[in-house]
Amino acid sequence: MKKLLLTLLVLAILGGGGFAGWWYAADRGLIAGKPNSPRAENFKAAIDHHLAQGARNFYSQPCVSVPVPPGTQGGGFKDTRFDHTPVGFFVSPDLRNDPGGSIKNRLAFLEKQGLLQSSITAGGSTEFVMTWRGFAASNGNGCFHVSSAERDAKIIGFEKKRSENGVDIYEVTASAQPKSIEAWAQTPEFKDLFPQQSGMLRQLNPDPVIYELARGDTGFTVITERGQPTRSPASEQAAITVKLVGKLTADRVKAAAQSYIARTSEHVANNRLCLQLPGAHEVDQITPDPRVTASTAAATDLSFDIYNLINRELRDGDPRLRSYAFLRRLETLGIARSELLNYSEFNGAPAQGGVRFVLPRSFTERFAGGPRGCYVLGTLQVEEAIRFMPFSTGQPNPPFTARLALTPVDEDAKRIIAAFGHYSRVAEAGAVLSGTLNYKDGELQVGHAQLRLPTFHPDVSGLRLPVIQTGLSRPPGAAPLGARGFISVPNAQSGSLTGTAVHAIGVYEGRLPGGLRREAGSHPEGVVNVTVHPTRDPAVLYLVAYEPVNWVLQVRPGARLTRIITSGYHAQRVTVQGAAGVPVVTTPYRGEHSDPFNGALRVTGVKPASAQHQYSGASFEVGR
Repeated sequence: MKKLLLTLLVLAILGGGGFAGWWYAADRGLIAGKPNSPRAENFKAAIDHHLAQGARNFYSQPCVSVPVPPGTQGGGFKDTRFDHTPVGFFVSPDLRNDPGGSIKNRLAFLEKQGLLQSSITAGGSTEFVMTWRGFAASNGNGCFHVSSAERDAKIIGFEKKRSENGVDIYEVTASAQPKSIEAWAQTPEFKDLFPQQSGMLRQLNPDPVIYELARGDTGFTVITERGQPTRSPASEQAAITVKLVGKLTADRVKAAAQSYIARTSEHVANNRLCLQLPGAHEVDQITPDPRVTASTAAATDLSFDIYNLINRELRDGDPRLRSYAFLRRLETLGIARSELLNYSEFNGAPAQGGVRFVLPRSFTERFAGGPRGCYVLGTLQVEEAIRFMPFSTGQPNPPFTARLALTPVDEDAKRIIAAFGHYSRVAEAGAVLSGTLNYKDGELQVGHAQLRLPTFHPDVSGLRLPVIQTGLSRPPGAAPLGARGFISVPNAQSGSLTGTAVHAIGVYEGRLPGGLRREAGSHPEGVVNVTVHPTRDPAVLYLVAYEPVNWVLQVRPGARLTRIITSGYHAQRVTVQGAAGVPVVTTPYRGEHSDPFNGALRVTGVKPASAQHQYSGASFEVGR
């Protein structure tokens, strides 16, 4: 019995010694077996986990951009602001913006990868648009991904640096290369076409990085990278969520996105394409504010006033010009009506009149069927989940992007959509919904999302607000002045000139007073005298000049002058003698001083009854 006990004791001592030896060797990293032993594979596991938290979205991926000129004013898709989505991306390189052809060659290379699509116009130029595949392979800002966001750590070396409060700190040098690189980004053609992408190439072949890792009971944790503190490791709850979600598929993401956009309320219109009426900062005055409930908006007319303030310079990007173009477009559709405002000031600022657009109650009753301020043109449905990232402990709320399709509510909505290029782009290409996913109440849901619709961006380079010489008395037969003093006069370009005769006069310059001669580079105001005799029909004058002109009109007794339309490269002024209250409207100059007949026809839509032209005009007569 004693011999057996002695044998067991010896074996226990030997076994304990062997275990202690194994434990010591594993703890020091001499052999594998412990997740917190200082070995390359354990450091790699910790750094890989850290890198996974950095690959949180599409925007962290190495990408290559093309320095395309962002769509010029009025260029690209009609009425649509340039952006890097299939809805707004439109590039047409030419000798002006791409003299060496380098941009075109790069775009053609990306087209071969299926990221862009080109077409040839009747004039022979090449136009490029973005495919949905290209959008899925980009960061949304014109940079196309060349590798995955996920990176793989390669351990170069390590050593123990110190111990803090009993915790061992190791310094590990590692490189973190992308797990996958697009084949086309490794070709000689790519390197020739994109030689400037040195920053992106460094991401594909990054320099080694020094990490500090703290040793715990069950493994290592990265605490600094390049000397900077890192984020804390993912929580246990994130790991549980990953298991609950299971496999993430495009169909599941599509269903979650559709459920999200189907939620509507008084304030939310996720699944509606709305006719975005000008807001308070885009016009001078709105009565009443259209951003009210549907029932209130449908109970009255809506009016939008834009004043031609003398001290305000309306540049191409001014929202009032865009609003003017937008409301004029509604007027051509017969939805809005306009009236000229004979008002010499607005809020204390001097003005040369203005224009009021009115949307009648019949319109607001028809379209104010959605949430607050939304005049519904159509509904949106999720067609496809373009891209999404899986749930992970490093990414508990992964991003996604979906493509939405538009269904107009009826034929009237189709007519409006067809008249506005940015709405037409939604009908043709779709809309973008991007956001994040979460897992809540046992189902996949959209946490936060943004509907990206194209912005109305018309070509307003030649657009000018109507100019009215204010302070004039009310013409005979005009409607009484309203509270803000408007005269009921048709828009100069509306074509509503029934029963009138248009008379056109064009000059390059007027006669300079005192026999002065025009010097090169100077633009003094000349004078042109026009005598208006009685005519069978009421007369409308179209006066156009290149140089500044003061048109002095002598209206004979019995003459019925109902309107004066001016156009000029430089400022035009009108002085009326023998009549009062004749409205004066200024229209965009199109170089038609030498062809006043066609200029008047373009502006009024009416064939002129007479047309006269001189290079240096001194005097003209109308009606004799």
